[in-house]
Amino acid sequence: MFFFSIPEIVDNVKNSQKNPFRPHLEKDSCDEEVIHMIKKCWTEDPTERPDFQALKSIIRRLNKDNDSGNILDNLLSRMEQYANNLEALVEERTADYLEEKRKAEDLLYQLLPK
Repeated sequence: MFFFSIPEIVDNVKNSQKNPFRPHLEKDSCDEEVIHMIKKCWTEDPTERPDFQALKSIIRRLNKDNDSGNILDNLLSRMEQYANNLEALVEERTADYLEEKRKAEDLLYQLLPK
């Protein structure tokens, strides 16, 4: 596996025109199922990417023999909670935006001559 510095990664992502930048993964660097999961997460089409529940179950299955499962479970639950909070925040902000847009349009229609 190649290791890039953060500025190198950012530059590679910025400069990727046709093919998006993806680091090279050595087949012997980790389990084949992990590599497959990583590549699915990199898919350009968001509908083809696994959701948090799928990732959680895959990681739990791969990590069931590992003693650090509690740390991983904690991390996964925090990531899931963070994603849920972000979704709720986006939904709330969208509703606020639509309400303000409606108010602005109502005000505009009141000001315009009939």
